[in-house]
Amino acid sequence: MCFDIAILDTYKTKNQAEKLNFWDGQLPLCNFEKQNSRQLVSFVHQIIADSQEAIYSKCQAIDFSIRMFLADILKDRNILDILLDSWEPTDDIHLETLRIKRLALLYPYDTDIQSVLNELAQSDSLVSTESNYQLGLINLFVAREKRSIDEVVEVLRIAYVHFDVASKEENRIDASLFKIITNSIIYIFCNNWLEFDKCIKELERLIFIQRIYSWTPDVVTLHRAIYSKLYNAKLIIEKDTKNWLNYKAEFNQLCMEFFNIQNQSVKSDLFSMEIEHGISDNLITKVIEPVFKTNFYSVLCKIDCLLNDDSIEENQAGFLIYLKDVIQQQSETEISEYDFFNQSIIRTFPHLPKSKIRIFYDAIKDSNLQIISNILDQLTNSNGYDKLFERIMHACVTLQGTRHYYGSEENIRNKFIAQLLEASGFRTKDQTQWGLSNKGISDGEIDVQIVDDKGTAYSIIEGLILKSLDTTYLNLHLDKIFKYDTTGLEYIFIVSYVAVADFSSFWNKYREHIRNHDFQYPLDSFEENVYKENYSEIKTGRSYHQRNGTIVYLYHICIKMP
Repeated sequence: MCFDIAILDTYKTKNQAEKLNFWDGQLPLCNFEKQNSRQLVSFVHQIIADSQEAIYSKCQAIDFSIRMFLADILKDRNILDILLDSWEPTDDIHLETLRIKRLALLYPYDTDIQSVLNELAQSDSLVSTESNYQLGLINLFVAREKRSIDEVVEVLRIAYVHFDVASKEENRIDASLFKIITNSIIYIFCNNWLEFDKCIKELERLIFIQRIYSWTPDVVTLHRAIYSKLYNAKLIIEKDTKNWLNYKAEFNQLCMEFFNIQNQSVKSDLFSMEIEHGISDNLITKVIEPVFKTNFYSVLCKIDCLLNDDSIEENQAGFLIYLKDVIQQQSETEISEYDFFNQSIIRTFPHLPKSKIRIFYDAIKDSNLQIISNILDQLTNSNGYDKLFERIMHACVTLQGTRHYYGSEENIRNKFIAQLLEASGFRTKDQTQWGLSNKGISDGEIDVQIVDDKGTAYSIIEGLILKSLDTTYLNLHLDKIFKYDTTGLEYIFIVSYVAVADFSSFWNKYREHIRNHDFQYPLDSFEENVYKENYSEIKTGRSYHQRNGTIVYLYHICIKMP
């Protein structure tokens, strides 16, 4: 049936009750054709702009335009005109949050939407919460497009920050769920299975709560589907073919677990489906397939035997053919002894420099016990201080770029840095009673304490806000950080959140003050610009201190915060 403009003209003559019935009737899309797009856009504009219209009608008009877009009756530029270019801000939170949700659906068609949502995320209302939540989803979508694991993890950490902000709003269990989902994926990529298991247990708990209270079962199903993908990914990664006695049964189980990642999907909006598929694709291409290439080469003959078995089912045969192709994608020279060793080490110890992997391999072949011992010490040293410094700097850069934390209290900023370190695989404790207080008479309160897998202190971070070079206040923190550190940790960090107009002048004064300060443990030297990247709004330094015949390092990080 062709479009009749009278359908929309009669809308103007209806009373409120009739208008509500009009929308509840769900206008059939078959009534409209592409040549009517101008009238349709004008119709929606009029409803949204009319102060006499009920909010329900305005929301229905927005969703009507989205349905027309999905049916290819309206173009993306039409929808962007409605929700972006011609949109007039309104005080109605419900209408604004609906607009934010629908804008996120359109992100693939206009990347400027992310900038708009970033601006809305700085407000102090439910609009900010919804904007942060949708920005988290957008970054999950963006992660699908990244090629390397490092790039994926970097984007996932940004998503984590947005979900974390949104989860602070009461009853935003959806944000809490995606916050944990994001963390779980990061832990998979970083091979941190201890923290992954904690995330999975918390995810189970929240999904159960959501299932009880939610009126939208599709959303619950979406989270359960993602949970299933993550759980099955771990099962595949932990496979050890050396323990397989019944290869046919084990391959069947592997096939089922793989298809649970690849094929399990939920019919939801297109944007959420793309996020779900993106999670699957990243797990398969960047985690699962490298495991197949590394661990399954030795069982190629078993795969061939099973493919010649007439009783094998079609879907299982298809999976085995796929598995064989993945394993054989590398050339014979690539599937060398060293490459197996290299891939295994990278998966197990992702922070070990690649140059040292070759040294380690050669040392094992030559039975050089001294080199082997040195590298094993590094491998067992959790994530290493270099990586810790790098992740602290990343957290500082992210904090500086997140307006939500402008003007925040010191403890809130410290908590944010601790959360990002947790997401990077470091274990932290905040506001921990440990060491001596500044007066030396009781336990001191550390802002952030980093511990190793056994819970033993590994490093500490002291944070403070400086609105000028208040040397009295700064000295208090410089002195107490060493009082906190009763064991003599090799690396400790002091992070200053600086709110001054002339940051360059502040840093010059800070640097000179450090060089002249009377530390409890004598200053040996001070080095500035110690991070690999140079930032104009973040300054770094490292002071070397003589402590009972041993050099210890105090890192100084000054961040300009509006």
